[in-house]
Amino acid sequence: GNFDFKSVKIPNKTIRKMLDDISHPSLPFTNSIKQIFSIDIIYSLRSKYLKFPITPKAKEIHYRVLNDVYPSGEFLRQRCGFETNKCVFCDDIETSVHLFFQCIYSEALWTDIHDWLYTKMRIEPLSENDVIYGAILDNTEWDFLVNNIIIVAKFYIHKCRYGKVKPRFYAFHNECLSFSKALKFMKSKHAMKLLNLFEKYDLKTKP
Repeated sequence: GNFDFKSVKIPNKTIRKMLDDISHPSLPFTNSIKQIFSIDIIYSLRSKYLKFPITPKAKEIHYRVLNDVYPSGEFLRQRCGFETNKCVFCDDIETSVHLFFQCIYSEALWTDIHDWLYTKMRIEPLSENDVIYGAILDNTEWDFLVNNIIIVAKFYIHKCRYGKVKPRFYAFHNECLSFSKALKFMKSKHAMKLLNLFEKYDLKTKP
């Protein structure tokens, strides 16, 4: 096509059809989960987030990134013949891994998120695999909390992309505050669990 994907709103149904069109030749996934994890871990990564008390849209973005079908600039160039593949933040080639982790602006956000969480719990810096697929932490409480935050952050980056604004930690933290307020109105045990963890680790207080 001759139009800029980032400047034209395309209906979700159209994008989904383009992504699911079986007539396209298959392309090798650059971040294939099967090359990194065992079958048991893959099953866990692909299933545990489904019970998280986060919005369906956020889960959809995580699903697309996890399965390497997020409509990044490079994905659309390869699959659909789009002409532009530049990152909206930095003008580098926009793969899903670049957009959500390697871009200097996304990388800075993850560093800030780690620094924020590290004052509450002694976790390692978030790796590329943690962000793309999900973190695997021995502490089940931390695992649940951190993975919810990772998906909320990925959805925030996605929204920044379409809003053409660079991701910033303080804006992301405001998203977390709104998210924690919404948890109060959910009746699921997972929502209550996450809300209790937000309060236990004092995540609602501005850093």
